[in-house]
Amino acid sequence: MTNWVRRLTIVWLTMLSFQVWSATSDPLNVCVGDGSPWPPYTYWQGETRQQKADTLTGYATDLVLSALESNDITYQLVFMPWARVQHELARESGRCDLTWDASYKPERAQYSRLTTPLYSISLGYLYIGDPAANVRPRLPVSDSVCGVNGYNYAGFGDNPKPRFEANTLQQALRMLEAGRCRFLASDEYSL
Repeated sequence: MTNWVRRLTIVWLTMLSFQVWSATSDPLNVCVGDGSPWPPYTYWQGETRQQKADTLTGYATDLVLSALESNDITYQLVFMPWARVQHELARESGRCDLTWDASYKPERAQYSRLTTPLYSISLGYLYIGDPAANVRPRLPVSDSVCGVNGYNYAGFGDNPKPRFEANTLQQALRMLEAGRCRFLASDEYSL
């Protein structure tokens, strides 16, 4: 089967499953990790759940929600920490039926139906230093790296992964600023 036919078949099967889902009376629980917005893919304004729901936008967000709406699928947005979204999906508790902006991990593949990637990631480390000095610090050691709970650091391979994890990106940045770690494992997205 050619790639074009395979993709068309996947799209058709996905649309068919959306139509079957829309025939049910319960709305689809679309879970959004609410710890840190990721412009331009998923972001919002405000602090309350209602403010977040009313202003939720971004490339990935618009793609997913417009697909649901064009297939007359009712949904409700459920905001919770990203690690909790992953936990609920793995447990198949019914609190989360769908999410986006999740990267591939073998553990996630066991409980998720993954699509074609929407964008790619370049991995690296953030650190605090004097930009005028133009001096790069030595590569981090594992006990000097922090990150965000629930994020996928598998792509770092043999490079140091976070030893200290915060619940949100903002908390991880504050840990870096306070000197609780020397580096923050980070990623840069591109289309």
